[in-house]
Amino acid sequence: MNWVVIAIMGWVALGLDTGLAGALELGHSGISPSFVVVLAVYVGLAAPPIQAVWTCLLLGLVVDLISPMSLHTPAGARATIVGPYALGFVLMGQFLLAMRSMLMRQNPLTMALMAFAGFMIVHVFVCAAYTLRGFYDPIAWDLSAQLIRRLGVAAYTGVIAFPLALVLIPLAPLLGMQIGHPKLAR
Repeated sequence: MNWVVIAIMGWVALGLDTGLAGALELGHSGISPSFVVVLAVYVGLAAPPIQAVWTCLLLGLVVDLISPMSLHTPAGARATIVGPYALGFVLMGQFLLAMRSMLMRQNPLTMALMAFAGFMIVHVFVCAAYTLRGFYDPIAWDLSAQLIRRLGVAAYTGVIAFPLALVLIPLAPLLGMQIGHPKLAR
């Protein structure tokens, strides 16, 4: 796997997430796709296992750093909480590693479905972490509203992953990844 190219792709995906969030948002619902998750799923399906997990961890850490939480304070302060997305992305990476031997990884529909399922795993973990933290920390958190919004975000990410897979899957050999099944030795 070519780390430099993946780092550049991660930077571009992060830029698309932050720059296009308002333009791709569905109405005023706060539902917009995550290009970082699509990249994490792509790496999780194609990279060697240890590199896939480390890439997911680093991408999750970056998402943690750009996702501050509102606090229940008179000034309406915001705090950056490092960990929930990073650990959620690692869980998603482990899920992808467990599933990828049973998948047709060359199929763009596979990447779309894994983006939806993987992002749901991330969101369930993040919601659980923030809910537990809300018991002792004054974060502004409404679990039911967050779960509904995050289901929409995961579905939208799955939809956007399909056309992106049409571009990313052919790039796998150039990045030193194997998106297809390994050839059996004779």
